[in-house]
Amino acid sequence: MTLMMDSNKRFRIAQLTDMHLTNFPFDQNDVQILHDVKKAVEHIEPDLIMITGDFVNSYNNENELEIVTAFFEFLNEFDIPKAITYGNHDTEHKLTRNDLEQLFNTLVSNKVSRVHEKMVDDRTQYVVEINSSEGSLARVLYVMDTGHVAPGEDKTNDWILREQVEWFRESCSQYKSLKNNLLFIHIPIPEYLLAKKNILSGALLEPNQLISTSRINTGLFSELFFSQQIYGVFCGHNHLNNAEMLWEDIHLFYGMFSGKEEKAGDFRGVRYIDLGIEGNTVSSDCVFFNDLVV
Repeated sequence: MTLMMDSNKRFRIAQLTDMHLTNFPFDQNDVQILHDVKKAVEHIEPDLIMITGDFVNSYNNENELEIVTAFFEFLNEFDIPKAITYGNHDTEHKLTRNDLEQLFNTLVSNKVSRVHEKMVDDRTQYVVEINSSEGSLARVLYVMDTGHVAPGEDKTNDWILREQVEWFRESCSQYKSLKNNLLFIHIPIPEYLLAKKNILSGALLEPNQLISTSRINTGLFSELFFSQQIYGVFCGHNHLNNAEMLWEDIHLFYGMFSGKEEKAGDFRGVRYIDLGIEGNTVSSDCVFFNDLVV
């Protein structure tokens, strides 16, 4: 599906992240999560739904296939283009990332067209192109899979592979004339730790402003910086963080936790991003579920 800015030369993205659906049939919590997500999407009226992982709690979950299938079918309630990458909790049992990709491509309608798509190990990365209302290329979105669990006994967060960094370098060379492009991932890259001293909006409400990233830095941020075309990175993963931070003139965003757990309370919602062609603008904010009229 080709994406285009609307007649007002605007394009809006809703980032759905960290829903953590757990039971099948869905229990009261899961039903509430999907109800809240639907309400927020209808309120935001996006041109694209971007899913950035951890939509299922798959650890030792014998119902993972049924949950994933039901969630993908839920997405079909929206006549809106969809794109996806996966989180560390999406493949903790029997399903692989390749399985999830096959299910998504089979079950979900209105999928975006992917260009420069490449699988590295079991991780898929691709580019989503957005055209102006006149049909010329206006902006691109890079989508990268940050993996599951790093090698070693400690079971820490996985890192971006060097081959993925090389994929970004090669892909972004095709879009040198475009500025203010975006990257969507799940696990924050290590530079989020450096940027926490420069919060522009939102908050880091995890204990001690926790940012859970990988222990190995494979250089993706350097490529983002030297490409001179990335406005911002959007991740999920840490449920009580929704900050926008700045590091070396690149905006580092957290999405908004869309799941339901006691520690989060009412700190639940959806982030949206607006792209404008006039002035090549990017703006972003969060909608809290609790603020929406039932």
